[in-house]
Amino acid sequence: MKKQKTEKPTSGTHSIVHMVIHHGEERHLVTVLLDTGCSVPLISEQMAKCLQLRLLKHEQPRLIENFTGQMVEGAMEFYTNQLVLQH
Repeated sequence: MKKQKTEKPTSGTHSIVHMVIHHGEERHLVTVLLDTGCSVPLISEQMAKCLQLRLLKHEQPRLIENFTGQMVEGAMEFYTNQLVLQH
């Protein structure tokens, strides 16, 4: 796996870096926004499908608020099995 250089932040002062997602025996290089104010790690449904991660549906969707306190529609409707994120 080729190591890639960390990009300059493109979203305010948040760092955007390359990391590796491990699931099962597979590894995938992904670009990640590190947000120290985030209460749960999130992955987009599009990225999960691209990586062929199994999506499981919550019986009751969880509520996620953005930084202004508004609900984020569609967030936490699905979840994945445990993943390892390596930096």
